[in-house]
Amino acid sequence: MKIRHSNATILFALVIGASFLVQIGCASTRFSTGAHFDTTYDFAAVESFAFDVARPAVKASANGQILEEALRKALVDRGFVEKTKADADVLLSYDLGAYAAAAVSGSSSMAKRDGGITVWVYDRKTGDQIWYGWSERPLSPDDQPEPTINAAVDAIFQDRMPRNQ
Repeated sequence: MKIRHSNATILFALVIGASFLVQIGCASTRFSTGAHFDTTYDFAAVESFAFDVARPAVKASANGQILEEALRKALVDRGFVEKTKADADVLLSYDLGAYAAAAVSGSSSMAKRDGGITVWVYDRKTGDQIWYGWSERPLSPDDQPEPTINAAVDAIFQDRMPRNQ
């Protein structure tokens, strides 16, 4: 007995299959994220930011540039204005890579491992850290850096960074 499928049946199967693949793809872009902030800090007084990146090699890298643009957009979308370091209310620093405890020659230390984004926000006048956020999910060779980094930044800031609006 030969089974025949109509074009509609084949199209339906293709749509269901594509939907399943999209769901798998979306699941793979989930991130483990978190944030801590100083609950005593007056975030309502913050109107502006500037970048103050500690590692120039990260800033100069292609992924570092994508990350900085994603962070800029996240802050502007929350009502903050970018200014020079001398005029900004807060300074923002970031790094690519996650840190984990590691034993080095029998002593405890922090070792950098591949993957992840870390963001620090400091009060420009006092130098105090007022906010810290992170995302842990290494980029795989199959990931496209720009959409993956943008999704990670969105996940870091979603409902975690006070808004100025």
